[in-house]
Amino acid sequence: MASADNDRDKIDEIKNSLDIVTVINRDVSLHSTGSGEYAGTVGKAGSTGESLKVNQNQQVWKDFKNKRGGDVLDWIGYINGLDARGAGFPEVLRIAADLAGIELEDMTEEEKGAAKEKADIQNLFTEAAEKYHNNLKEKPEIYDYIVEKWGITPETVDRLKMGYAEKSRNLWDLLETDPTTLKKSGLVYVNSGKMGGEVFRGRIIFPYWKNGKVVYLIGRATDETPLKKDGNEPSKYQKLLVHSEKFPYVSQLVQNSYFYGEDSLRGSDYCIITEGVADCIAMLQAGFPCISPVTVQFREKDHSKLISLAKWLTRVYICNDNENNEAGLKGALSTAEALENAGVETRLVILPKPEGLDKIDIADYMKEHSPKDFKELMENAMGLWDFKLSKQVVPSKSLDRLRAFETFISNDIHTMRPGEWDVFVMNEVREHFKLKK
Repeated sequence: MASADNDRDKIDEIKNSLDIVTVINRDVSLHSTGSGEYAGTVGKAGSTGESLKVNQNQQVWKDFKNKRGGDVLDWIGYINGLDARGAGFPEVLRIAADLAGIELEDMTEEEKGAAKEKADIQNLFTEAAEKYHNNLKEKPEIYDYIVEKWGITPETVDRLKMGYAEKSRNLWDLLETDPTTLKKSGLVYVNSGKMGGEVFRGRIIFPYWKNGKVVYLIGRATDETPLKKDGNEPSKYQKLLVHSEKFPYVSQLVQNSYFYGEDSLRGSDYCIITEGVADCIAMLQAGFPCISPVTVQFREKDHSKLISLAKWLTRVYICNDNENNEAGLKGALSTAEALENAGVETRLVILPKPEGLDKIDIADYMKEHSPKDFKELMENAMGLWDFKLSKQVVPSKSLDRLRAFETFISNDIHTMRPGEWDVFVMNEVREHFKLKK
């Protein structure tokens, strides 16, 4: 019998293996309308035959005629007359597993409950993101701030359902929200079993989308964000609460285990990695596949997931902040080494820093540059070992050069991929150290 953890992960495995357009095309004839968008109709066609909209990039659908929508599991329930968010969930999951060609072992009642709880929480996250987004629609000044601060357009804000958590409103006025699920979600504080304040009050909200559902959220402070209890300024970013000794009421299924932008890797042979959520959105807006840990580097425990996503790619480009303290560079090197050690070809993109500035990030860069400009930076990006060697201080005397080279080898050769050493020597050593043939 598989463990409960494995069966919880099974949901993500199944959804990762299904393409929503392929699944819906089994029941409804879809036609492409461009840019990953498809259209069709459920039942008798209307005047346009396009009441059903499907977004392949976001893995979501919306039937405007029947006012239904959701992810691929919601579709399977919809077309089979099953309640994918209620008692029909186990059967929906079984059908989905069959379509994905994934063996779904018999689940215990406990495991079924855990899988259903995870789905319920993600449905709640998706509803909350919609509510936050509707709040933002009432605040054009925040739209203006987002454009000015990060160069993120209103169209992108709407597409990604970025939102705003009102300082004076409570989240739990969501219609038909289950209070038990809300307490477990990490969206609210709970004191003595009673719901307290909303975690993201007064913050701009960034939902993490994965296969048609919101799977995680973070909030960015604004002038309306309340001060901390000790009177200090609020932290710039607030993450969703996760299960811990401090927050035992949060479900164990709520964990910070997703990267921002994971859906953008679907069908791509390369990707960009950057550190900030706004930087990642700037790349997505410009048409680049991009993911972010929403911090300077990936946690070591996330390396296995990062590698599993990247191993199918031809190349990974890492572009962190270019700043005087080199924190972004150090994080980029750490990530590059983890990927290179796993056999993933990696390149470092260094943003040109204007004179007089201490720092520049992708969002800043893309406000003044085009996707073509960034592609040129990608073409000139350096491999990890090229970059490391370029940073060596090379003595002028020939013998000292050789000793410096020997030190470099002893420090770094053990982390090179098999066969990489010969290529490195032939193509790089003569160039950097000017050694004779």
